[in-house]
Amino acid sequence: MKKRLAECDKRRLVFYGILLVITAIYYYTDINSNIRQGMLFWESLFSGRFLHYYSLNIEVKQSGIMDHTAAYGMLTNFLMGIWQLPLYLIEKISGVANIQDYFLARVYGKLYLLILLYLTSRTVRRILEKVGVDKESSADAVFMLESGILTIDAVCLASQIDILGVWVTLLAIEALLDKDEKKFLAFFIFAGQIKFFSLFILIPAYLLHEKRIWKLGLTAVSPLVVGKIIDLPFILADPDGIATKYDREARAITSLLEGKAEIIGGGAGILGTDRSTLHASISEKRVNRGSKPAERIPLERDSGHNLCLLLRRHTGILAGIFIRIVRSTAVYRYCKIGTVCYPGDRIGNTGNPGFDV
Repeated sequence: MKKRLAECDKRRLVFYGILLVITAIYYYTDINSNIRQGMLFWESLFSGRFLHYYSLNIEVKQSGIMDHTAAYGMLTNFLMGIWQLPLYLIEKISGVANIQDYFLARVYGKLYLLILLYLTSRTVRRILEKVGVDKESSADAVFMLESGILTIDAVCLASQIDILGVWVTLLAIEALLDKDEKKFLAFFIFAGQIKFFSLFILIPAYLLHEKRIWKLGLTAVSPLVVGKIIDLPFILADPDGIATKYDREARAITSLLEGKAEIIGGGAGILGTDRSTLHASISEKRVNRGSKPAERIPLERDSGHNLCLLLRRHTGILAGIFIRIVRSTAVYRYCKIGTVCYPGDRIGNTGNPGFDV
């Protein structure tokens, strides 16, 4: 087994080289904007316009250097800025008009996404091993994740920051497995500042752990409250600038409300599947109190099925992670999920509800 694991690690090394090539030869408009937005974090800070960061992004977009205004919270902008600091410094020191015109700068600007993919894979592997999957099977499942077309498209081609949200979401799930609620709450709040989809993954997951409604409610709103607190200084100083961020968020929520998951020709609202997950979670507590684990499978199966639909509907990367983990039987053994949406199931396509922001 050790020899096979060593061979698997060699394959992964070669495969990451392939991913690097794919990353280098494709440059999408979204990552172009994200690189510049990371650089603008430092520009706003050093120019004394930090609280007008969003207006600065509008000005740069109008100049034609990038195609999008800033749509992330300041925590995400800061994290993007950490990686892009060398590009900002080189551009300032060298005096070039746009560092992103250079091939190596573009490749460097995208590299952090591959690092995040690696960290995500390590987290998936730890989760699998914690729920009883042997190391050999865990390694196979992780390689399936890394080599999936959904992963390659989202990380190497479209190159959006969703993978950061995926990693933090998985860290929160790992904290749940470890029964560390403080760490879970920290990662839950962190994930909510990066991408909306994490809330629709972690809240149903938390429902399988916590049954007290008041605590569920407080936990569910905590990322939103923290986000508003972070935004408050920018709202007061630059209401017109930050309005562009909220405009995209509003369109995202509208798209989410209109989203449908098609099942055998019918449609179910995404938020409806969330409510049925809540019903299943509470019912499991009320109806099956004292039952043997095997007798609780039907209700937990409903929760798992709805969670799968949420994953499949809301983001390609998380769909790939969830489906591949389930097919490796790890989550199946842990959560006793009985009904799973596999690739090829017909899921209504109404766009990308809220996760391009």
